Amino acid sequence: MDPRLSHITHVFLDADDTLWENDIYYRKAEAEFVELMSRFVSSQDAAKILVYHQELNIKIFGYGSKTLLLGMLDAACQIVPEKFNPACYKEIKEIIVRLEQHRFDFLEGAEETVRKLAQKYTVIIATKGEMSEQLRKWRISKLQDCVTAIEVMEKKSVDDYLNLAAKVGVKPSDFFMVGNAVRSDVAPVIEMGGWAVHVPYKFTWAHEVMDLPKSEKVFEISHISQLCDILL
Repeated sequence: MDPRLSHITHVFLDADDTLWENDIYYRKAEAEFVELMSRFVSSQDAAKILVYHQELNIKIFGYGSKTLLLGMLDAACQIVPEKFNPACYKEIKEIIVRLEQHRFDFLEGAEETVRKLAQKYTVIIATKGEMSEQLRKWRISKLQDCVTAIEVMEKKSVDDYLNLAAKVGVKPSDFFMVGNAVRSDVAPVIEMGGWAVHVPYKFTWAHEVMDLPKSEKVFEISHISQLCDILL
């Protein structure tokens, strides 16, 4: 255990792509949409237009499959306004239905690591996205016997983390955040005075790309099981 962390009482864990697979299913859905639109424009143009509308919708509606659906619909209206009809709408909606129903898989070593940490710390799942999506995966995970609670945040901003810390009764300096996204899981926590570890996932969503903050309170590991070396 890192001796600097002897005062830590709570461990906050990101969920998607930290504990279980998520991004691969979103990338698959986006690829299906691009293939659908490649009947009318190049794949590169379809992808760029989708990213543009997705970013606009995230600012209004947050994260999750329903926001992706809106982004796809807006992109389709721009790409093929004269051919956007009930059939096109149905094809796009079916992409999102498949996304919503994707299989659940823990990342290697994640479940075992959570259970080990829970023997010493108060463990909270701190995630963001569509509430129904996150709660479905939370129920399937069967971690309820060792994780104290799940918090589905709006944006994972500094204010969101401060509100969560206040809710569970812990000072920012006394919790440790674990996640795969620097922008969402590391940067805001370091800004508020907490501790964080970055566990890179095999893909990084463009929206989350950011340099790792330079701070003695930031760790980076290659596999979630290495948390035990830091915290236990």
